[in-house]
Amino acid sequence: MFSHTKSFIKDNFIEYYKINKSSLKNLPEYNRIILIDQLSGSGTTAIRKEIKKESGDEFWTGKIPRFFKIWNGFIKDKKIYYSPYILSYVSKKNISERIPKWIEDESIDNDVKYVSTCNIPISPCISNKTNTDIDETNPVAKLCKKYYKYFIEDEHTKKVGGIPYGYGRAGLTLILQSNCPNSTLPILWHSYKNWYPLFPRVSHHR
Repeated sequence: MFSHTKSFIKDNFIEYYKINKSSLKNLPEYNRIILIDQLSGSGTTAIRKEIKKESGDEFWTGKIPRFFKIWNGFIKDKKIYYSPYILSYVSKKNISERIPKWIEDESIDNDVKYVSTCNIPISPCISNKTNTDIDETNPVAKLCKKYYKYFIEDEHTKKVGGIPYGYGRAGLTLILQSNCPNSTLPILWHSYKNWYPLFPRVSHHR
């Protein structure tokens, strides 16, 4: 996150989930806050609704709502931008639908928008002609479905009914130097017994 778009001064960058609340008062004056992210593959990590096990009530969570909880009281009248360097088609669609609903549900007064540097579609090798959804009759899609039986489900993948085409049906063939996102096709990164992936993934969740 940085507070001035004209200069990349070290003090303008903050890991918002680590900062001590008492330090917020010492920040330089700012009117825009940009939440920088490396990748948003499905939009789930950025913003989503979940259900409390105890009560069954729905609640908003993710990086954007969590930022507002931490910075509540310090961002009045500020413009907020969620800015992933890479934004998938699926994530863009989900975020554009969820942010307005979250703003309405939580009575958010701030102007909250998203802006990205690089927009990527569902991979042409698995998508329909318009690159807007998975074509399950596609040979690559059939291959993903066939070998998904080797995939070990966890609580996160079970919530969405499996991820044969990448988390959230993002359908990416994206590989990053630091890791392989779970929104990429699992046949590229999942390891199990005698299945050795080309790009092993280090799992983490927020």
